[in-house]
Amino acid sequence: MPLIGARSAFLGPLLVACGSLAACACDDEVLSELRSPDGKYVASVMERNCGATTDYVSHVTVRPSDSMMRQGDDVLVVEYRQDIRLAWEGVDHLVVEFRSCPGDMQPLKIVSETRRWGDRVEIERRDGGFLSGDDPRCRKDG
Repeated sequence: MPLIGARSAFLGPLLVACGSLAACACDDEVLSELRSPDGKYVASVMERNCGATTDYVSHVTVRPSDSMMRQGDDVLVVEYRQDIRLAWEGVDHLVVEFRSCPGDMQPLKIVSETRRWGDRVEIERRDGGFLSGDDPRCRKDG
């Protein structure tokens, strides 16, 4: 009986913190990072994987470059894996560019988006056109 109580004492706060056990199982992989021209900020493209029963989520984060935490604030979150490129156009203007595969009829599904990070950085989303048809990211299995 004490074992059940101990598990409840452990799992209760864990569930509150994560929302569910599945939420704690998510992994964020950093695909690319780009420091601002003045070196004050770092923008990252990340891919979140929460397991086999959910789709991937791609997101862009911004953080101060002197931050001890690698995780920044989400400025753009989209469903599925996406080809995302980052570019700084000045010290306070981040461009987020999306490219897609030829014939891809799936519209970009934005989960959340902000046009400014704090009062410091403007965020601009652009369509980057198409990847080449022979790009490995465009191959369909099956």
